[in-house]
Amino acid sequence: MRNKTAFFALLLALGTGCASFDPSAMSNRQIENQLTTFRGPFLSELRNGLIAEAAARGHIKPENVETITEKLIRIGFNKWEVVAALGSPKDINRTVTAATTTEQWVYGFVSQYYDSMFYVYFRNGIVTSWQN
Repeated sequence: MRNKTAFFALLLALGTGCASFDPSAMSNRQIENQLTTFRGPFLSELRNGLIAEAAARGHIKPENVETITEKLIRIGFNKWEVVAALGSPKDINRTVTAATTTEQWVYGFVSQYYDSMFYVYFRNGIVTSWQN
C-alpha cells in the first residue's frame, strides 16, 4: 500500500508541475524498483528516463536500450536488462552447482481459463534462453 501511495503522489506532483523526475538522484535499488513499477503507455517517458539512467551507470548496455524500451529481451542480457524490459518475475527457481548458478525466472498468469507463462533462463547472471 505504501508503494501505491508514493507512486500516486509522484504522479500527482509530476502532473501539477510541483516536482521533477530526476533518476540521476536515485539509488541503483530505487531505479530497479521503479523499473518494475512504471508500466503502461502514459508512463513510458518516466520508464525511458529510468532506463537511460541505468544505462548511464553501466547496468544496461547502450546497444540494448532500444530492445528494452520495446519490452523485448535477447540472449546475453543481464538481470538488470531483463527487469527493465519485462519487470520483476513472479518466481525465481535457482540451481547452484560447483561451477555455475542457473536460474529460471517465471513470468505470467495462470487461471482455470487461461495460461500465459513465460520463462527466462540465466547462467551466471546472463540470459541463455527463454520459453513460452
